[in-house]
Amino acid sequence: MKCTASWPTQAGNELAIEVDHPDYDVNTWRVGASLFQQADARYLLIAGAHRFANGKGESVESDMARNKKSPFQAAHEAISRPDLLTLSIHGFTRGKYSPAINASDVVLSAAAAEVPPVVTTLKNALEAEGITAGVYDGGADFRELCGKVNPQGRYSNKMYGVGRYVHVEIERAYRQKDTWLPVVSGLGLGLREYFSHQ
Repeated sequence: MKCTASWPTQAGNELAIEVDHPDYDVNTWRVGASLFQQADARYLLIAGAHRFANGKGESVESDMARNKKSPFQAAHEAISRPDLLTLSIHGFTRGKYSPAINASDVVLSAAAAEVPPVVTTLKNALEAEGITAGVYDGGADFRELCGKVNPQGRYSNKMYGVGRYVHVEIERAYRQKDTWLPVVSGLGLGLREYFSHQ
């Protein structure tokens, strides 16, 4: 398994961008890297293995969104602190999920049933860019993509409370070369608004 990439910057925002499945979730690494620059983030973590490099299942070592003992998880824990916000970038494809998910361009979640202000801010900013954003609030509509099993989200929620970790699922059509810009722009605008009030 390859090592995880992580590098701090002299950024203005206490923000980490994480990409758990850069090979499996097509172009999420590009979205993450673009957002890292646009949002003036401090950290960028990109996993180095395909999600199913070690096979499929709920506990395979190569799935950074399931493996509690990975280098990726260790890096997440090492940089985490109460004032750091983490955005975890993932991808989905319409047609495989609930009607609510299939009608969304992006699904946002705090990896918990609560909806903290940062999630609402990001949703509003995405919708201002013409992106339909669904939000997991504990109901069934968006549960399949809520990220509640993600060990990074669990760690941040347990250590610092809900609101320091945001799980972002982006539909495949918005992860192509000419279509990810509105998503990055919307998330960037939402993050700037969020950090302006911190």
